[in-house]
Amino acid sequence: MSLNNQNKDILSNILDEKWISLDLETTGLDAKEDKIIEIGVVRFDGEKTLETFESFINPSCKLSDFTKTYTGINQLDVDNAPTFNSINNDLKKFIGDSPILGHNIQFDINFLKSHGLNLKNNKSDTWDLAYILFPQFFDYSLIGLSKKFKVGHEKPHRALDDAIATKGVFENLILELLKIDYNSFIKIKSLANKTKWIISYLMNNNNLLEIMKSKYLNDNTNDLYFKNILDLFKEMSNKSSLKPNDKLVDLNINNLNELLVSENLLSGAVKNFKKRPQQISMSLKIAESINNNRNLIVEAGTGVGKSLAYLFPSILYSIQNKKRIVISTNTINLQEQLIQKDLPNLKRLISKIPGFDNSEFDFNLLKGRSNYICLKKWQTLQNNENINVGDARIISKTNQWIHKTVTGDKNELNLGHPGVAFYWDHISAQGAIDCPDISSPCFLRLAREKANFANVLVVNHSLLISDIVSGGSLIPDYDILVIDEAHHLEDEVSSQFGFNFNTNIFNDLLSDINKQNNIWDKIRQYFINSNFSDTRINSFNNNVSNITKTIDQIFSEHTELYNFILSNLINLSSDENKFNDIRITSTTRKQPIWSDFEIQWQNSDNILLNLINQLEEMNVVLEDLDDNEINNYSSLKNSFGNLISQLVDIRNNYAELILNPKDDYVYWISFNLNKKDIFFNSAPLNVSDILEENIYLKKDSVILTSATLSTNGKFEHIRNRIGPSDADELLLDSPFDYFNSSLLCVPGDLPELFHPNYMQFLSDSIIKSTIAVGGSTLALFTSHELLRRSSKLVRPVLESNGISCLVQGVDGTPAQLIKKFINNPKSILMGTNSFWEGIDLPGDLLKLLILSKLPFTPPNEPIFQARSELYENAFFEYAVPQAVLRLRQGFGRLIRTIDDRGVVIILDKRIISKKYGENFINSLPDLKIDRSNLNQIPDVIKKWFKK
Repeated sequence: MSLNNQNKDILSNILDEKWISLDLETTGLDAKEDKIIEIGVVRFDGEKTLETFESFINPSCKLSDFTKTYTGINQLDVDNAPTFNSINNDLKKFIGDSPILGHNIQFDINFLKSHGLNLKNNKSDTWDLAYILFPQFFDYSLIGLSKKFKVGHEKPHRALDDAIATKGVFENLILELLKIDYNSFIKIKSLANKTKWIISYLMNNNNLLEIMKSKYLNDNTNDLYFKNILDLFKEMSNKSSLKPNDKLVDLNINNLNELLVSENLLSGAVKNFKKRPQQISMSLKIAESINNNRNLIVEAGTGVGKSLAYLFPSILYSIQNKKRIVISTNTINLQEQLIQKDLPNLKRLISKIPGFDNSEFDFNLLKGRSNYICLKKWQTLQNNENINVGDARIISKTNQWIHKTVTGDKNELNLGHPGVAFYWDHISAQGAIDCPDISSPCFLRLAREKANFANVLVVNHSLLISDIVSGGSLIPDYDILVIDEAHHLEDEVSSQFGFNFNTNIFNDLLSDINKQNNIWDKIRQYFINSNFSDTRINSFNNNVSNITKTIDQIFSEHTELYNFILSNLINLSSDENKFNDIRITSTTRKQPIWSDFEIQWQNSDNILLNLINQLEEMNVVLEDLDDNEINNYSSLKNSFGNLISQLVDIRNNYAELILNPKDDYVYWISFNLNKKDIFFNSAPLNVSDILEENIYLKKDSVILTSATLSTNGKFEHIRNRIGPSDADELLLDSPFDYFNSSLLCVPGDLPELFHPNYMQFLSDSIIKSTIAVGGSTLALFTSHELLRRSSKLVRPVLESNGISCLVQGVDGTPAQLIKKFINNPKSILMGTNSFWEGIDLPGDLLKLLILSKLPFTPPNEPIFQARSELYENAFFEYAVPQAVLRLRQGFGRLIRTIDDRGVVIILDKRIISKKYGENFINSLPDLKIDRSNLNQIPDVIKKWFKK
């Protein structure tokens, strides 16, 4: 995007010295191990480019296929290039003492330092600036920002082109920076200076400051402080919570049927609506279940339109009786579909139905507390004198959004990669369980109050089960529950009724307490100035001293415990998986080393109990102090309460795993030796009893639904796993014509999985079939190792044929990969677990689905192993049904609309060579099966698509 003369003048004024824009291409991401292969540098003044510097660099090593494909740099380019040492002085002289700009510039600085060039220049970073100035923008990559600002970027991942693009993005970001209000600018500047953040040099630019000061007189942001949320609370003050009628009225099934078969009515509210008998049957059965207070299990095949089928009767019943309906889903995608599409459509539709045309109908989304920003924590953190760069970045990012958002939901933001997204936890409502200031504006409280007015309340499985754990304190009263994506319920209950924690958690929890010297001094001075008794002052001083000493003892004891686990318990495993999971069984506990472990833990436990008592004493000492006099006091008091609660939970979990295991639970220890992490884990063996007691017996009607609940046409497996013990059943097939819309290929010459040629056969199959359809391929794997090995083999061949490879864990997050795939369907998307379901790629986006293996759970996975022991024939009664459901979920990615056509290739010979393979074949829709050899399959695919 070309700059106008006014913007050019502004940039010349602000960037009134020579700047350097720098970029490197490297053989990898590790500055200590990998090598620089290209350097690109631009010297500029204002918006004018003055001079450039570029050079290939000889790394004295072979380039990987990935590096060559990613950068477009070939081996000959670098073999004939100078070494870094030979251009070091020229590069240093070119850069001089100018401020250096880059996109994630620290990456480049670290590589230059490891190669002998240690640059001390002032710096600035376009990634950081974009992250805070565009808190909701979806793509902070240089490519994404170049597109946003229409900056020329013809050769991404080439050093000079990237350096030029970075300069262009920087110019646009400065112009965006000038648009924020003065107070926000000063706040970001203060945070940058306090933390020595990389953007501080730019934020202290004198000319930039002068321009911002000129805006100060017109800045009225203080008058609007948190006005957004205060207005929302004011709106709600005139509304009444939803209260059920004294006399309940059943849904009229005949009237409902007439509405459902009235295609004109539904098509007026739902785009591309087509009447489907399966959808009508499901809707009527749900209405009947609600009327009769019955539980119901419904499998609705892809294309039935199950969300409309359960929402329509539920809403009508709620309006008639003022009873709340809760819809629980597993995925954010389905939540967004319900809230942004389905429920608004139905609200418009219901307003046209005689008898319901004047009815009030509200719906809302309620999430767990970690999803909402806490204004109190946000304000406290920005005033913290010990704030770090990560916290300064998240405060700056949310600074303007926080005054505009009406939800405070983190899903509105792009929090970036996990390394920076982590800091959201420091401002979320997660740690504010006993927030002392309930009169202040609060997005979590706002969401919960809005939930009280909702006829339909959408939650996720995590919140649904958290509500059970908390005794029903999180979700407003309800009697009718629809659980969509119900096949995920067992995992969620297992997670929340068990535990999973890193044994290094003490370091994270307790290190902050040891950093509180500053606030301890303030509290001590406050005691003295306020004429508190000597007894209370002495009690405070003694508590500070005791807590500090005890924490040091815990760190010492924990180090011993950690080393003991690492040296001894890891040897308890007798299989090849010992470096990942060790299941703790009754046999394990009988070994002599376990007795030593118990003694080791009891030493730590005594010190931990001592600390808990000391913290509780300190809590009493800190009662009734003035928050206005002691900055961060209420935050400290709140964190003490939360810390005590967390330490009590951890102590109980340790004791349960080591000393007092529950009979109906499974326990295991996980090791991640690369990160030096040890995790303690537990889970209930059978969750159906938990769900029966806490949901099925307490609610009037519970509807469980999914596209994949049955195996061999029966619900026996899912009912064994999650219940309910008493429920009606409905099995609905898909309205899609799979026989004519899909083809299943199982190569006739497919080798067994352990055959030496299997890996090559798998790779050849992926390459040949993907080229046959020209991309538009999704390849699903059952392990990351198999994915990595396959992608290394297929990438060079496919990309040489113009087909992009998008590999999970290599080329981006799942969400990023899906966006890239949609933007360029001439690609293959390769992924593991998270890609087997929840992906919607309709039409020509997806033509070919490749399943590398039948998705059996690894037999030594602790929960699977323990639950298998509950069956007489675990393989056929548990392992096969579970794998069948997973296969059906993966298969469901292929045909998403009635007009879709596609091919699925299964590359696991067991599906035709083993007797149990019939279970997998029979679980799929009626479709054509082709057994041609691999060399014939490309032609088979091409001919099939031409029909």
